[in-house]
Amino acid sequence: MVGLRERRIAVTAGFFTYAVLPGVWAARIPAVQDARGLSVGVLGLCLLVPAFGAVAALPVAGTLVSRWGRRRVFEWAAVVMAVALPLLSAAPGIAGFVVALGAFGAAGATLDVALNVEAVAVEQSYQRSLLSGMHASWSIGAFTGTGIGVASAAAGVSVTTACVVVAIVAGTALLACGRGLSTDRAAQSGPVFARPSARTMRIGLFVFCSLFVESAAADWSAVYLHRSTGVPLSSAGVGFAAFAAAMVAGRLVGDRVVDRVGPVQAVRWPAAAGAVTLLLGVATRSAVPSVIGFLVAGAGTAVLFPMAMVAAGRDTVDSARAIASAATVGYLGWLLAPPIIGGIASVTSLPMGIGTAAVFLAVAAASAGILRPDRVTAYAG
Repeated sequence: MVGLRERRIAVTAGFFTYAVLPGVWAARIPAVQDARGLSVGVLGLCLLVPAFGAVAALPVAGTLVSRWGRRRVFEWAAVVMAVALPLLSAAPGIAGFVVALGAFGAAGATLDVALNVEAVAVEQSYQRSLLSGMHASWSIGAFTGTGIGVASAAAGVSVTTACVVVAIVAGTALLACGRGLSTDRAAQSGPVFARPSARTMRIGLFVFCSLFVESAAADWSAVYLHRSTGVPLSSAGVGFAAFAAAMVAGRLVGDRVVDRVGPVQAVRWPAAAGAVTLLLGVATRSAVPSVIGFLVAGAGTAVLFPMAMVAAGRDTVDSARAIASAATVGYLGWLLAPPIIGGIASVTSLPMGIGTAAVFLAVAAASAGILRPDRVTAYAG
């Protein structure tokens, strides 16, 4: 029987280690593009595949966690994701590349569900907020993975070699983390695909808003700063750096804030401040106010996803499938943000497109009442 403290350490380390893999991949994408001779357009289409794989896998992942238990699903997903990482550069042909991308995204989403279900269960046992800090470890892991990828590229290490080494080390670490997870399964075993409750879907729409903002900052902040404010291309990444750093800081202090004021207030006011500051920043079309806008938006987005997972995890019948259902809707926000913002920018302006993210952040602030602890979900069979 795994102790509660060991489970907490395992899930926190699992979030960190799992995030290292996509971090390394993100840093080595340009090298893979060159090695495979992909045009920008083809690469853009290929990079949608992990997101599609994640969205497709999430509902199934929830059911697998319910039926097989968190540990077993986590361990299998860890093996698949670790194997898929070096295949992103080594798999033959475009077909092999696409299959590896799909497996990478699907395995990552499955790991995410298993970890969040375990994290919510650990938090409930402690009877105090922990999820924000656990998600901070994911953000730190992603930074670490990106640093490893950049360092390996600077040292002249080939993509495949770097990915094989990282896959072996991270994969082994993930399996060790898996031994610290609970083997609990859902008390009931329903159909593979079950209709989520209306409340679970509303939580999913809340997650949609959160991930829309994160995706907008990741994909469009540098383009906006360069084209609309005149920031040099070499420095254009400062917007997302500010957003990401503020998100990590917000998650590190988020648990204490939630325990003090409750999840609704901890989400509502920072998100509202982020929406207003981001909107005002891009309205100026000036670099400093815009970067400040991304900074405050990062802080305002910090605890949205963790608190949504906690709310979904209160499902009275099957928390795994409720978390997976909410995450499925939410991941669509990550997937749709780049084309929505690009479409709006093409018919109006890029600041108007970025302003869309501020609107979604304001919607998240307005709908924060869905996170109230006294509301409990029920999974509709």
